[in-house]
This record gives sequence, structure tokens and C-alpha cells, in this order.
Amino acid sequence: MDGRLLLGLPVNGKCYFDFKVHLLTLGDECNALEMIAELGIVQKEDKPLSQAEKMLMDLAYLIQQVEFVGVDNTQITPHYLLDNLATDDYVLINEAILALRKKHISAGESLSQENSHAPTAMT
Repeated sequence: MDGRLLLGLPVNGKCYFDFKVHLLTLGDECNALEMIAELGIVQKEDKPLSQAEKMLMDLAYLIQQVEFVGVDNTQITPHYLLDNLATDDYVLINEAILALRKKHISAGESLSQENSHAPTAMT
């Protein structure tokens, strides 16, 4: 699913606005978890995570699901987004991911309903 940022993401002196999102895969989740480990973020019972650490974790997952068109996405890290992505654009990307999830869920429900009305070999 394609989208356009409101304020843009500055990279190397240029602002990029177009992005694409996809659903999180198991491989993406593994990559996000590895990224979180590399960031040294460890949740402990006696020490809650700071707001910045929580956001960095969210951004590690977000990076796995978004491509900024025209940008070498290997340059994009959770810290980079924390420092450069506007809050409005962060919300916009998350809304695009949510809309894509809903679209896929609805497609599955439609298919399920169609199959329940289709004749089977038993009928």
C-alpha cells in the first residue's frame, strides 16, 4: 500500500515524501527483534523502559514494514527515525499499516463468506 508523508523525511539534505507499507512477516519480526537486541534494549522487571526505549522498539518494527521511496532504506535506523520523523508522519504510516491489515482481514472474511455459500462435494 502506498502513502505520502505530510512533512517528509529528511535524508542527506533532501526531503522524501512517498512510502510503501507491507504487513509484518515472521522474518520481519525476527529482524526487528535482532535490531532491538543490537540497540541494547532489555526489559527488566525492576527497571521499566523509558519512553525513548519504547519508541525505539516500535520504530524497529515500523522499519520492517515501511519503505521510503527513493531512499536507501539500509540507512534508516530506529534512532534516525526517532530524530527525524515527524509525529504526524509516524501516525500516518501506522494508519496506513492498520488500513492494510483491515483490508487483508476483510478480504479473508469475504472469501470465507463466499466459500460458505459455494456448493461442496458433499451437497
